[in-house]
Amino acid sequence: MKYIIIGRTGTGKTSLLNMLEQRGLKPLITKTTRPIRGPQDTNYMFLSKADADKIPDDDKFLYTIIDGDEYFTSQQDVRNADVMVLEPSGLWEVLNEFPDTSFHIISIQESNPKLRRQFAIARCNGDPVQQQKFSARVIDENDRFTEFEQHMTNCEENKTVLAPNATRLLRIVNDYAQTTLEKWADWLVAQHRLAHNLDTILQQCVDLNTVDTNDRGEFPVKDYHGNVKYVNREYFLDMLMNDEQAM
Repeated sequence: MKYIIIGRTGTGKTSLLNMLEQRGLKPLITKTTRPIRGPQDTNYMFLSKADADKIPDDDKFLYTIIDGDEYFTSQQDVRNADVMVLEPSGLWEVLNEFPDTSFHIISIQESNPKLRRQFAIARCNGDPVQQQKFSARVIDENDRFTEFEQHMTNCEENKTVLAPNATRLLRIVNDYAQTTLEKWADWLVAQHRLAHNLDTILQQCVDLNTVDTNDRGEFPVKDYHGNVKYVNREYFLDMLMNDEQAM
């Protein structure tokens, strides 16, 4: 199970990512050609344009350009990570590329647009150039995030999923109080540990032949009509975590 954090500029995505890393989760480190913003800007691997050009295009996954700067990673980096911050386009790319991996989608939003701007300006130490870039990014990202947020709302209202492997949708409203994201980080880490512990127990059950699997290692479950279907290991673990009766 992996976490995907998604949100607009200045909503606190990086702050939450850092808290999760401090609590032991492994973040996805994205490579970028943009300039470093300060000593706290540690969530990227910064490359020169020349060094980025030396990396073959086939090795660049989740490639995008923002404000003229390149951002990309690799598929292996995604496999190794526990948590990642993605744009809407990157979210769909990961969900399509890793259909057998369970993803919990964390949508983070601000409680007040004014607080969001204050947070973003403080993050860049009042640099007027970065303030202008923030304003430009807010405008540039509006269409793609509005579409994603509407899609997520529709899924919640209709009790559907973004994708079969997007097994949980979580909304975080950031009021920019330090304790708000810290409480969420503690809860998310606890959920991640629960998934790991359940996986260990499930493997013991498989080894003892107390849980049935088919020849592909999938687990039988019954739907609301009593029909049996087989699901992969990560989906089965999510069902246990999300349904106390199933547990």
